[in-house]
Amino acid sequence: MKRIFLVVFCMVSVLCSSHAQHLRFMGIPIDGTIEDFDAKLKAKGFVESIESCSDSKRKFYDGEYCGNKAYLLVRATSCDKVCSVSVFCDFSNIEAAKNMWFFLKKSIEEKYLVNKIKEKSSKSVRYRLEEGEIVVEYNYSENEPYKVHICYMDLENVLLLKKELKGDI
Repeated sequence: MKRIFLVVFCMVSVLCSSHAQHLRFMGIPIDGTIEDFDAKLKAKGFVESIESCSDSKRKFYDGEYCGNKAYLLVRATSCDKVCSVSVFCDFSNIEAAKNMWFFLKKSIEEKYLVNKIKEKSSKSVRYRLEEGEIVVEYNYSENEPYKVHICYMDLENVLLLKKELKGDI
């Protein structure tokens, strides 16, 4: 009887812990309030950008990501749950941007053991994970620097944001 209870308890514990997982950005769970996330980002060396807006649901940061100067956008739901983090890196030439794009793709595939690619093109790839999605893309235009963009979207909190936005329609 004790064994049965122990097995059931372990199964429930595993199920509860697997459901509570959130996607992470630089080791920080994409969950909790934007203020908590802000403090953790600042501890990693990011500073709030002078371009930040007064919107309490979005914050902008400057810092370093994978050895490159980066610009971050952190987005929250109306109930102040962080739901996504976007990273933008500028490069002076297309080769540097492509090399970073390939490095990020390979690193994500190795770290998360990705076996599901939701969408793929010559400049973009969207990975589906249990905890959410990660999009990696690069682009350029004649008047702007070459850009690499990576977006981490936590599944649970992005669904909450979508539900909130549907209420506006």
